[in-house]
Amino acid sequence: MMYLLEPTLELWWSRQPATLWLDQARRHGFDLADIDDWSRAERGGDAVTIHLSLRHGVLCRRGVVVDGGVLSLHLAGCGPGDIPEVLDPREKLARTLEAARRKSGVGGQGLLDEAPRVDPEVVAVDPELVAALRVAPSAEVVRAWIAWGGSIPELPRPWVLGSRT
Repeated sequence: MMYLLEPTLELWWSRQPATLWLDQARRHGFDLADIDDWSRAERGGDAVTIHLSLRHGVLCRRGVVVDGGVLSLHLAGCGPGDIPEVLDPREKLARTLEAARRKSGVGGQGLLDEAPRVDPEVVAVDPELVAALRVAPSAEVVRAWIAWGGSIPELPRPWVLGSRT
């Protein structure tokens, strides 16, 4: 499986064997955008997806193609086209509390003030994902990504390299 990340952050997936096609692109200049079974993912790319793609991806005329095995480090437990939203654990907690406040009709900031604090450093991060993110980005891919108008956001806090060992 492969994923294609466009600079607009639209994400596409293909069931084609990544090893075969990525090798053809690297060795023979095959444009992976020409594969005819790309399907739009249900969600777009996020900061971690961008960073993994810039480090492990191959350019095509539509964006960057990356082996599904690499992205699966980030997308663990998701099916094709279903990418989890990356949020700081504190933001997840805030959203959960806000939804509960709306449902219960309780007003005010008190719920958030009394909520337990979540230390983002406690979040478990797959060591393979950390290793994949420690690889230097490809200068060629980064230059093309920026030239196409793609952004390179900071990694969400639990994934900031060096913040975890």
